[in-house]
Amino acid sequence: MSPTAPIARERPPIPNAEKIVQRWAARTDGIWLFVDDVDENFKNDPIHKLKVASFFIATREIVNAIPQLRVRAAVRPNTWTTLVLEYEALSKVEQYNVDLRWTESELRDVLGARVRGYLVHTKQWADMAKGKEPSADEYVALVFQSPVKWGQKTRPVHVPLVTFSRRRPRWLIELAREAAKAAYTARRNTVLLEDITA
Repeated sequence: MSPTAPIARERPPIPNAEKIVQRWAARTDGIWLFVDDVDENFKNDPIHKLKVASFFIATREIVNAIPQLRVRAAVRPNTWTTLVLEYEALSKVEQYNVDLRWTESELRDVLGARVRGYLVHTKQWADMAKGKEPSADEYVALVFQSPVKWGQKTRPVHVPLVTFSRRRPRWLIELAREAAKAAYTARRNTVLLEDITA
C-alpha cells in the first residue's frame, strides 16, 4: 500500500442496537460522558443561548431516561447566569450544578506539578530525586523569581500568576509558558515578574 493511499475506515454493523442498550441498562456501574467548554465561542445572542440551554435541558432528559449515564459538562459562570435568567427550564438543571473554584494553594500545586512534569519529561528529574521531594513552592522557585514585589508586600510568585490567570488553571499554565518564552528570549534562566506582566 502506498503512503498516499487514503485510509478507509469501516465500521462493523451493529446487529441489534436495542440489545446493546439493554445490556448497558442492566449494569449497575455508570458510563461517564465529559463535555468541556459547552459554551465555546458563546455570544449573547438568541441562537447561541438557545443552543447551550437546549444542550443542558436535553442532557437532563437523557440522564433521567438512562440512569447509568452520568454527564459532567463545563460552562462558564457568566454564560450560565445569562441562560438562567431567560430559560425557566434550566431551574430544573441548576440543582445538579457544582461551582468549580480553585484556591490559590491548589493553583500553586498545579504550577509546581507542571514544573516537576517538565523535569521528568526532559530527564532532569534524576538529579533532583536524591533526597526528599521538593514542595510546590520549591518547584516553582526553580523557574520563577520568588518572592516578588506585589503591591505593598513581597509575595510568592504564584500570587501574581494566579491573579493574572483569573484563577483558571489553563490560563495559569499558558501565562507561565509565555512568561518562560519571554525570559528565554531575554536570555535569562529565571522568569521575572516583568516577563509575566509583559
